[in-house]
Amino acid sequence: MSNLSDKTEDQNKSKQRWSAIKTDLQLALDDWAELEKQRPTLSPDEEQLVKIKSIIGQLKEKLENF
Repeated sequence: MSNLSDKTEDQNKSKQRWSAIKTDLQLALDDWAELEKQRPTLSPDEEQLVKIKSIIGQLKEKLENF
C-alpha cells in the first residue's frame, strides 16, 4: 500500500510543481504584454538629442536652399 500512496504523493508534488511553473509563466506573459503596451519614455538627455538632431536637420535644409 505504501507504494500506491508514494505514487499518489509524487503525482501530487509533480502537479503542484507544474501548476507553479504554469502560474509563473502566465505572470511573466502578462508582465511582458503590459510592458509592450507601454511606450518607452526617453530620458532628458535622449529628448535633448532628438531636438538637436531636428535642429541640425533644419539647418542643413536651409543651407542647401541657400
